Amino acid sequence: MMRAGNYSFGKNFEIFDNLLEAISVYEPVYDNKGKIHDFIVKYVNSAEIAGLSDSYKHYVGNYISNLYGNDDLELYFKIYEDIIITGKKTFKAYLPPFNRYYQISGFPIHDNLFVMLKVEITGEEKELENNNDNLEIKTAKKTAIIGEKGINEILNENDEKFRLIFNRADDMISLNLMNEDGTPGKFIEINDTGIKRLGYSKEEFLDMTPYDIDKEYETRRALAKPTKEHHATFETVHTTKDSQRIPVEITAHIINYNGKNVGLSISRDIRERKKAENSLKESENRYRKLLENCFDAVVFHSEGKVIWANNTAMELLGVKNSEKLVNRSLIDFVHPDYREIVIERINNMVENKAVPPIEEKFLSIDGKAIDVEVLAAGFTYNGKNAVQVVFRDISKRKETEKALKDFAILQAKIMRALKESEEKFRLIFNNANDMISLSEIDANGMPGKYIEINEVGVERLGYTKEELLNMSPVDIVAPDKRAEMPFNAVALTKNGYSNFEIVHVTKEGRRIPVEVNGHVIKYKERRVYLTVCRDITRHKLLVNALKESEEKFREIFHNANDMITLHEMNENGMPGKFIEVNEVGCNRLGYTNEEFQNMSPVDIVAPDKRVEMASHAIEIWTNGYAKFEIVHVTKDGRRIPVEINTHIFKFRGKTVALGISRDITERKDAEEKLKKLLDKLSHLNEESEQFIYTTANYLQEHLEIITDITKQLKHDHEDKLDVNIEKSINNIADESEHLKQMILNLLE
Repeated sequence: MMRAGNYSFGKNFEIFDNLLEAISVYEPVYDNKGKIHDFIVKYVNSAEIAGLSDSYKHYVGNYISNLYGNDDLELYFKIYEDIIITGKKTFKAYLPPFNRYYQISGFPIHDNLFVMLKVEITGEEKELENNNDNLEIKTAKKTAIIGEKGINEILNENDEKFRLIFNRADDMISLNLMNEDGTPGKFIEINDTGIKRLGYSKEEFLDMTPYDIDKEYETRRALAKPTKEHHATFETVHTTKDSQRIPVEITAHIINYNGKNVGLSISRDIRERKKAENSLKESENRYRKLLENCFDAVVFHSEGKVIWANNTAMELLGVKNSEKLVNRSLIDFVHPDYREIVIERINNMVENKAVPPIEEKFLSIDGKAIDVEVLAAGFTYNGKNAVQVVFRDISKRKETEKALKDFAILQAKIMRALKESEEKFRLIFNNANDMISLSEIDANGMPGKYIEINEVGVERLGYTKEELLNMSPVDIVAPDKRAEMPFNAVALTKNGYSNFEIVHVTKEGRRIPVEVNGHVIKYKERRVYLTVCRDITRHKLLVNALKESEEKFREIFHNANDMITLHEMNENGMPGKFIEVNEVGCNRLGYTNEEFQNMSPVDIVAPDKRVEMASHAIEIWTNGYAKFEIVHVTKDGRRIPVEINTHIFKFRGKTVALGISRDITERKDAEEKLKKLLDKLSHLNEESEQFIYTTANYLQEHLEIITDITKQLKHDHEDKLDVNIEKSINNIADESEHLKQMILNLLE
C-alpha cells in the first residue's frame, strides 16, 4: 500500500519548470482496505500556480482535500479514473479551484504517480457553458467542452513536450495493437527507456509483439485480462536481445486510440526489488532458524492465541508437537498467581507501552509449575498486533540463589559467632599460617588504613603492630607493583572477591612475593577488605629454578608423583600443542611422548567436559594461573578425574602453560563411599527413631495398666494392708508415674 510522502523527481522533471503549460504530479493515498481516498501533490511547476497567491511549498506535500475541499476531490477521482483506469487520452473540464477551463491530458509514471498536463482554454467560455449536452465531466459548479478544432491545435502544440516526458520516464512505456481475439498485437510505440533496456532498435520493436519479449504462459493470460477489465498489474520476466532476463512489474491498460483498441503497458524494472525481497526472505529464514534453535524459549501470539513456538518452548512446556500449542491461549500456560499481571502486560504492549522483564511462573502441559524469566515485545504480524515472548527456565538459578542465600545466612551466623567469641577469633586469626588483615575502603575504592593485622603479618613485614595500623596495604607493596593496585581494587569491589599476586616489601627492604585472596565483608556495619596473603617465595623460587636449570627441571618433572605437562598457549587463549609431558602422564594416559607432541590438552579431556576449557583459559589469562577439576580420557577410553594446577609464563620467547594434574580417582571414590555411608546412617537413624517410638508407646501402655492395678489393690484392701505392703504399693505407683514421665520426655 502506497503512502503519501516526499519524492525527489531529479533531472527527469527539469523540463516542467519552464513550460508555459500547467504541469502537476499526484500520488494516490490509500486507506486500510486498499481504496483511494485522497491525492497528495508531489510536484507543481510555475505555470500551475500562476496567478495564485499561495507559494510552491503550500501545494507540494499537501492533500487535495485540504487544498480544495471534498467537493472538488470528487472531480480529481474522475480525472484519475479517466487518465489511469480508462486510459482516455484527452478531455475538457472546468476546474473550480482555478476558475478556468482546461484541455487535460496525462499518463502514469513510476512509484504509483501520475502526471497531469493542463492547457488553459480562453475565449469560448460562454459557448462551453451553453453546450451542456456534450459535457464529459460534471461538477457542482461548471463543466466545459471544446470543439474538435481546438483539441487538435492543443495536441499539436503539446506533442513535442509529451513525447519528451514519454521518453524520459524511468519505466518502459509501450503501445501495442490489440487483436480481435484479445491477444496483444504488434508494438506501435515504445519509449527510449524500453529500447535501451532490451537492446532492440525501435524498428525491430515495431515488428514485434509483447510475446516476443515475454515467453511466460502466465503473462499471456495477464495480458489478455485488460480486454475484460480495462487494466491489470502483474509481474513477469522480459528477455533482452542478448538473452538476459529482467524481472518487471507491468501495469497494462486498454485504451481507444484512433478508433482502435490499443494496449498501454508501463514496465518497471524490479531487479533491485527482487534482490531486496530475496535478501529479506533469506534474512527471515535465518531469523526463523535462529529462533527455532535458540536456547531460550520463544513464542509468538496474536489476538490471545499462540501462532508460533520454537522447539525450546515446546520442550519446556511439555508439548511434543506445535499442533498442541498453536491456537491455544498463552494464558493457559501462565500460573494463576500471575495471570492478571500477564494480561495487563499484554494490554500495555498492544498500546505500544514498554514492559520490563519479569520473573513469573508458567505451567507445563501436565500442570507442573516452572520458574521463568520473561521478556516480551509487541510487533505487527499480518497487519495485526502480536507479541513476541522470550522466556527461560530459571528453576536452577532459583535453587542456586536459595543455596547462596542459605550460605549467606550461614556466613552471617559465623560472623555473629566470631563477634560473640573474640578470644576464639583471635586464636584462629593469630595462629594462621598466612598473613590476615582487615583494612578500610576509601571512597575511590582503594584500600585504606589497616584496622587489624595478625601476628604473622607483623613478624613477616618487620613493623610493629602500631606502625602497621597507621599504614595501608599500598604502603607495603613494592613501588614497581603499585600501578597494579587500582585494577585489583576494581576487581575486588566489583565481584566482592579477587585473587591476585603482588610483591610486599618488608621494613628492611626485602621483597616477598605473595598470593592475595581478598573479600569485601561487613565489619561493624561498614564494608572493609579482608585479605589473606600467602608467602609464595618458595613457589617463585621453584619456578625460577626450573627456568634456570633445565636439568633440574627434567629431574623434578619426570620424578613427580603427578602428571606434569608443558604446552603452548594459542593467540585465541586456548591451549596449544604439548611441548613436554612427563613419564607419569605417558604411563597414566597410554600415549607415547611423540604422540603427545601432536596433541593438545583439549584432546585428552573428556568430550562432555571440553566446553569448560574456555572458562578455564580465561581464568588462566586473567590471573596467570588457575586451579580446577576436569576429566582426562586415556588412549583406551578410560576416564580419570584429575585436579589441575596450571600457571602461564614465558619460555623461549613464547607464552606457555605448566600444568600439574593430580589423579583424584581415590578421592572421588572416597567421597562417593562417604556419601553412601551418610545415606545409610541416615536410614539407620530413621529406623532407630521408629523403634524407640514404638517401644516407648508399648511401655507407656503397660505402665498405665500397672498404675491402674496398684490403685485398685489399694482401694479393695485398704483396711487389710499392713504398713509395709501399703508402702510397697505406693512405691510401685510412684515408680510407674516416674517411668511414664520419662517416656513422655523421650517422645517429645
